[in-house]
Amino acid sequence: MTPFREAAESPTQVALARLDALPVHPLRRMCVWCISYREVPHAASKPNDVAAAEALGFRRLGYAAEGSRVLTGQRAAKQIFVDAARTTQAHLSERSPTLKTSYFLVTYFESGHCIITWDRQPLTKSSARLESRSSEGSFAADYAAHVSVVKARAKTETAIVVEDIGAAVALGRFYYRHVVALTFAVLIGIRLLVFLGFAAVIVIWMVRRSR
Repeated sequence: MTPFREAAESPTQVALARLDALPVHPLRRMCVWCISYREVPHAASKPNDVAAAEALGFRRLGYAAEGSRVLTGQRAAKQIFVDAARTTQAHLSERSPTLKTSYFLVTYFESGHCIITWDRQPLTKSSARLESRSSEGSFAADYAAHVSVVKARAKTETAIVVEDIGAAVALGRFYYRHVVALTFAVLIGIRLLVFLGFAAVIVIWMVRRSR
């Protein structure tokens, strides 16, 4: 698919620095502390998703994982691709209980707005900063619909160019700092408190037993 716009007016790092400087809600700050989003050396994904992405001109940037810093078994690894315009990412993974999706498409704007198209009915609701879209039935159809929405918004805003895996990971962290729903942040905090409480009980039990 032909890129619908030129590269972002502002260099990627400048745009990311501006977003990073935005004030963070306390609940989301707690969420950021609980969630790790980082580059990893490898991640598996469905071969048909990779083939569909490459057929549309996407290229692989690298691999990343996101999930609990405490519960290491709840990290979801994925391959990250970017389209020819370098503004829409495709996150491809093996469907897992934590991620509940095998792919999604995402575009970020310099305003902090984010558009995500899922491969299913979205569990994440749209908000002032997020447009969460459901699948059109296939990767190609999802990408066509996603690009149409991004193109319309790009008339008044500038999409951020994603040149490498570092930029993709930085935008993933931005999602947890500024985009993720506050209800999700609260849920993450509750899970952490439950885990810490359980761990404290175990430690106290072991100390008392050793006396």
